[in-house]
Amino acid sequence: MFFLDRGLLAMGNLSFLMGVIALIGLKNTFMFFGKKSKIQGSVFYFLGFVMIVIGWYTFTFLGFIAQMYGLFLLFRQFISTIFGYSQTLPVIGPILRTSPFIQRLVERMTESDSGKKKAKYDV
Repeated sequence: MFFLDRGLLAMGNLSFLMGVIALIGLKNTFMFFGKKSKIQGSVFYFLGFVMIVIGWYTFTFLGFIAQMYGLFLLFRQFISTIFGYSQTLPVIGPILRTSPFIQRLVERMTESDSGKKKAKYDV
């Protein structure tokens, strides 16, 4: 019921930013969001934040979508790390190791814009 509540989304965004600042520091946070390779993700994330704060009729939903896309662009380099770790888990690990579809999906998601593929994530 409160999934797209404007106030809760704004508080969650502020909590996310405060958590990042607490973990890596203010200077490193600015460096992370300001990297040349992450500018597009930063723009989408902060544009979504502004849309949520403005809160006009459909801005809350569109801002949420923009933020999700921005977070995907910001953190897509970690997808292969998460996938590599999840291959070591007892139940889903064997399924992930033997599924070529999921491996191709992860490879496509973690490709950079220049077309280079990331390092292999086999464990």
